[in-house]
Amino acid sequence: ENDGAVTVEVGGHQYSPLVFEVKTEMGAAGDPMFQTLGYYQHLYLNGERWDREPVLRASGAPALLFELVGPNLCISGVYTLEGNVVTKEPLTPWIPLLPLGGRMEAHVVQLARVLAAVQSAVRLLECRLRMMATGQEAPAAGPPAALTPWDLAAQLLASSTPNRALQLLQAALREATLTGSAQAAAAAMPAAAAAGQGGPASWPRSRERPWTRLPYPLATSQDFTQVAALPGLTSKPVFTAAYSGASGERVLVKFSPRTYPEQVHAAWADAHLAPQLLQARRLPGGWWLVVQELLGQEWRTFEELAHEERVAAFPTVQSVVRAAHSVQLRAAGSGGGDAAGVAAHGDLRPPNVMLCKGAASGAWEVRLVDLDWAGEVGRTVYPPHMSSHINWHPNAGPGQLLQQEHDLHLLEAMRPA
Repeated sequence: ENDGAVTVEVGGHQYSPLVFEVKTEMGAAGDPMFQTLGYYQHLYLNGERWDREPVLRASGAPALLFELVGPNLCISGVYTLEGNVVTKEPLTPWIPLLPLGGRMEAHVVQLARVLAAVQSAVRLLECRLRMMATGQEAPAAGPPAALTPWDLAAQLLASSTPNRALQLLQAALREATLTGSAQAAAAAMPAAAAAGQGGPASWPRSRERPWTRLPYPLATSQDFTQVAALPGLTSKPVFTAAYSGASGERVLVKFSPRTYPEQVHAAWADAHLAPQLLQARRLPGGWWLVVQELLGQEWRTFEELAHEERVAAFPTVQSVVRAAHSVQLRAAGSGGGDAAGVAAHGDLRPPNVMLCKGAASGAWEVRLVDLDWAGEVGRTVYPPHMSSHINWHPNAGPGQLLQQEHDLHLLEAMRPA
């Protein structure tokens, strides 16, 4: 059994958008993560509900896990991949619930923001489940919660035991109401139902992998329609869509967990070395939404070319990489004035080089793609995880600075034998 949950009944089925687990101290009486996951699996009958509940299959039944371990709080997210396979990720670090407010105002601000987000998220999850089951719009927000996030944060920091903290949280979060922005987002969620795709009978019945379910910016925004996973990349968050910002033309939409190098992408696109960048913005939680030009079906990756085509196209690829390395970036806020330096790609492998042969001229055109790792030379570092199956430059590694010679090392590895 868990230590508490917010449970809602939707279409005759019970769902829990919020689950509590409390321990008196770290390592006491089992691991709270595995215990909350076990309760979550038990709620959905260890996968038995998956095959008979379209809402569960379509949504994954996302929930928040509220872990109180001694004077520490952590919020995690959990959802069902398929059947009885569930996944969990921490959404916050461990937050100490110690009476530090007088000396550390930033600590109280952080805790209040987390609690405010949880209040909105719990109600939003409930609304989403109801709308997926019924197609009805979100209900109006109820009366204000008895405690504001600031009041709740202050009382938590003053609580003497985890059980007292749990009582405060349960009382406050059961009365959670939607903020204006969250309610607007929730109201946009049943757009698929209004388009004739809603209702339990028509939700997908196949066991989908996670990225065949649309991330919320695509599922809730009116800017993107006719969204589809990019063929061959259904395991990654890359999609095509008709985009209102491009007069309804189809674009490529991707999601990146790193700060996106829009300065590099824009500069290389202006030089016709990368697809045009239409939008790049940071999402809550740290991921980035990137909208860019969708290259047509006539474009292929370097690895998709026949051997004789790779031999013919390789000199052009070399020329494009040299040109990209010579593009001067502009310093942020310079208004197009001061130069900031030059950039490197960082992940210059055959799948990230797109080519198209002109029908009339027979000349090769090249675009560099997948610029997530790109950045200014001498300032940008590699991500913490890099495949051990790739022959990186000896000086390229997690946390190391990007250098153009690293790109040239990977480029040379592409040279046809």
